[in-house]
Amino acid sequence: MPERRFTLLIGALALVVASVPYFVGWLLTPAGSVYTGLTTNIDDSDVYLTWMRHVASGAFFQHNQFCAEPEARQTLLFNLWFLFLGTLSRVLPPILVFHLARILGGAALLWAVARLLALAVSDERARKLAFALVCFSAGLGWLIPGNPSLKPFAFAKATIDTFQHEAITFQSLYYSPLFAPATFAMVVFITALLRSEQTGKLRDTLPACLAGFLLGNSHTYDVIPLFAVAFTWRLASDISQRKVSVSGWLRLIVIGAATLPSTAHIAYVLKTDAIFRARANETEPTYTSLLPWVLLGYGFLLPLGILGALQKTATPGRGLLICWAVVGVAVAYLPFEFQRKLLMGPHIPIALLAGIGLSTLAGKLSGDFPKILALFGVLITLPSNALLLLRDITRLQNNESGTAYRPYLSSDEVSALEWLRAHAPPDSIVLVAPDPTSHTRFPNTPLMPHLAAVVPAHTRCISYNGHWSETKAYGRKLGETRRFFSQSTNDSQREALLVANKIRYILYLNRLAGADLGDYVPVDWAMGKQPGALHTVYTGSEVTIFEVSADD
Repeated sequence: MPERRFTLLIGALALVVASVPYFVGWLLTPAGSVYTGLTTNIDDSDVYLTWMRHVASGAFFQHNQFCAEPEARQTLLFNLWFLFLGTLSRVLPPILVFHLARILGGAALLWAVARLLALAVSDERARKLAFALVCFSAGLGWLIPGNPSLKPFAFAKATIDTFQHEAITFQSLYYSPLFAPATFAMVVFITALLRSEQTGKLRDTLPACLAGFLLGNSHTYDVIPLFAVAFTWRLASDISQRKVSVSGWLRLIVIGAATLPSTAHIAYVLKTDAIFRARANETEPTYTSLLPWVLLGYGFLLPLGILGALQKTATPGRGLLICWAVVGVAVAYLPFEFQRKLLMGPHIPIALLAGIGLSTLAGKLSGDFPKILALFGVLITLPSNALLLLRDITRLQNNESGTAYRPYLSSDEVSALEWLRAHAPPDSIVLVAPDPTSHTRFPNTPLMPHLAAVVPAHTRCISYNGHWSETKAYGRKLGETRRFFSQSTNDSQREALLVANKIRYILYLNRLAGADLGDYVPVDWAMGKQPGALHTVYTGSEVTIFEVSADD
């Protein structure tokens, strides 16, 4: 099959397969429910939808709608990618824009990989196999019994292919409207770096300059591994050639200068914006798994990649690919609390080198055996990704996801959100009651206010107790929420919380009234004995919304 047709077919297949769980989720929508359009990591996806909706309402700066503090409305933070997506959301539903961004961003990423392959790998069969491995491969997580990553927050000893979505290309295509476009920019950066080295022309660094600038603004973490790779490769090239390439360092300085403004802006916001800084400092650290678990997350790609790295003649970009693979993993152990976020990217050079290695093995055979080996080599890297999709599809049938959040909302919950969107003034602060069923979907965790993450994504309101990483002092606010909705709390304590935090609405789940939840027993006043400071503004079969009197 001609290479161009092969690339289009395999790329399209990857994007379609990565979209299957969302399509199944829509088909399986139970009667009386509304599909959110999400299957996994729903809370983080709600953050993306919130950013888009906020821009669609006319905002430029990225206010934190998960923080009740007034400072959250005084930020200078903005995200160019989500400004674009938010602008589209003025004419299209945000969830549709979410999936268009995911699919088109994924298509752009795979196109960029094909361009890198054309530049870095001279053998056609190697390019085809490498592209297929980029699209579909993962590691050996599926083979490990009781993989710790299947348990909540047990990531220190967990294979990255079972939970670290941005570390595996296919999972980036599946999960996020942010990861695939960010990885696209990384590939563009690396490709321009290689091309400018081959041609010696400064103008060929322009794509790297643009990619670095955009990454500095939209996914700043990625600047660290990219420049670590570029610096190491430049230094290694000089050492191997026994001379300093002044023009090579000049090109790297130009790229750095282009990346600096957006990166410096984020650094400035981090220093001056108390909410942004608190969010970064108070969030649970995301440390990288121990190295054996990272390597197991690449699985069979590693021995194939080592073999590919030894093939000098077939790989003009061999040195840069090796450098990206090795340094890209190494930087994930730098002393940052966001370590594992730096694992975005290395899967691509590892898969490219593995494609060369697999092609080398196939070339030693005759007859139909090269094709059989090539097909088998790709298929043995698929199971972790296939099981990930199957797991999420299975969870849909029980209205579950990877966390305590539900892919399906009841029709009444959606009606309550629509009431808030239509009637609540912008930036009204909403306190959301715990979901009395959350502990059944995500065992061993306390009751979670499921709709607290959904409120900013579907309305113009602020969620007081909204998101584990976006909400400042989330642990304290979650505890306040549980006390507020406990029968052991008196009304004066509840009133004090409402007044001190300028809470305008209380979103109460009626199922709390009949729940037997130990300490988290529903409050009497929510069923009609509320103090004078509250009055009912929305009543549904499952949700009641109370408004806090402005006079109180």
